[in-house]
Amino acid sequence: PKQNIYHRPVDANGDILLGIIPGMWNKQLTRGHRFSNPFIAALSMNFQRRFIRTATDSIETDSNPQVDNGFNFNLIKYNFIENGLEESETYKKIYDICMSFINENNLDVKDVAILAPQTDVLRSLDFWYRQENGAKTTVTFVPREWVERISRHSRTASYEYKRDYDRLEKVKKNKFSVVSRNLKLSTIQSFKGWEAKTIICIIQNDRYNDDNVVSSSELVYTGITRAKENLLIVNLGNQQLDTFFKSHIN
Repeated sequence: PKQNIYHRPVDANGDILLGIIPGMWNKQLTRGHRFSNPFIAALSMNFQRRFIRTATDSIETDSNPQVDNGFNFNLIKYNFIENGLEESETYKKIYDICMSFINENNLDVKDVAILAPQTDVLRSLDFWYRQENGAKTTVTFVPREWVERISRHSRTASYEYKRDYDRLEKVKKNKFSVVSRNLKLSTIQSFKGWEAKTIICIIQNDRYNDDNVVSSSELVYTGITRAKENLLIVNLGNQQLDTFFKSHIN
């Protein structure tokens, strides 16, 4: 239930109505083993307690959140970007924050995944990274150049554009893998089930509304819990989450 990003119906106990195999098979995991950074584990548990009211059970972790920060070499950082900037200016600021986090901490890009709820910001980050570094990326979406090419060829028939776009996006999603030496960029939805040593999670919507799949608690929770060791959160104007993260990070 804590990762119910599509807001599927739940029963009286808060469990998702899967409509498949009945029984307790999906309640066997009572201890999480993903986090090697105890502060990410603590942040995740505090987030679910604060924002995910349908989560009646809480998964324990092997990590002890009460660790002296001076002895913890993993990273957990938070950045807030105010509303009011032009979209291109906002995306460029996100790109600079991401690259500074990677370069200043000497992170290997093969261990880094940048996640966001929607592809518009990811498409810009992907394009700038490839142009600036001359390096490849691994993505779950159609790159900017491909979108422009399809648009030019199919501009006379919108259904042809959508058909070609959907086909290419399906290929990208099917070929995506974290076993790659490239920087990874993905929507949170497509990355559900994956994990990476370093996650950069972009909170993209400035309105906090549990009915909005782009900014729902479950989506944010899913994004931050993909990280094993290092986590950078970039918040685009969400004041309610800004208050929470500032009280739990830095």
